[in-house]
Amino acid sequence: IDTAKDEEPVNDTTKLSHRELTRLSLKIVGKYEVIAGLANLGKGEVENVYRDHINYPEPKDKANQILTMISAQTNFSRKELGDYLKEAELRDLVDDVVQGTLRRCPDDTGSPNETIPKVRR
Repeated sequence: IDTAKDEEPVNDTTKLSHRELTRLSLKIVGKYEVIAGLANLGKGEVENVYRDHINYPEPKDKANQILTMISAQTNFSRKELGDYLKEAELRDLVDDVVQGTLRRCPDDTGSPNETIPKVRR
């Protein structure tokens, strides 16, 4: 699946990056089925994700797959995804999606997983 690079500038049709998919999926866990319906994903496709406990064992994994499917649509639009989030009562996520702010690290200086080298004395 083609996801956007985190460094690329964001426009309305920029696919969700891996980082965005990960962060967003944690925030939409309870609403991913609603969002899938609003995005007009096939009922059978959504049902397959819902029932597949091997590939998608956790609700966050299911939410991530739904977002991946939405982002992979040929007519993907960040604004439309924002509208779906509004309708699903997740308004606080709209700007993050439309502006692509979840693509960056929280402090925007690097990954929180980076280790700081120890200084020898």
